[in-house]
Amino acid sequence: MSRDFKKFRMATGLTQEDAAKKLSIHPTTLNKYERGARYPSGKVLAEMSRLYNVQMDDLITDPNDLLATTGKQSITTKETDMKHKLIQIEAELLELYRENRMLKDIIEKYEKKEGARNNIINGD
Repeated sequence: MSRDFKKFRMATGLTQEDAAKKLSIHPTTLNKYERGARYPSGKVLAEMSRLYNVQMDDLITDPNDLLATTGKQSITTKETDMKHKLIQIEAELLELYRENRMLKDIIEKYEKKEGARNNIINGD
């Protein structure tokens, strides 16, 4: 994971508080991302990409972990980072699935109510 979140934010001229507000997160959370103490969700990464006007790859690629250093340690680190990213993506997909299911349930209930209401109005 990139540790350049601060660099990207500063390149846009935003303070931590301003960026956090635009990202809909707490400034302390953004600070933790910038220090590498926490990793942002895919949703926050997408918002950072848009806000900082950079590619997602730039946000998730650690410039210190490029294949220029092909030692065993860097490969292990890269594999660990990839596993972490996959876990995040899986969690986000599950969350999106749940939200989608909830929306479908709401739509079904609404359609049933509308159908019943129309039957009463039409005398069916």
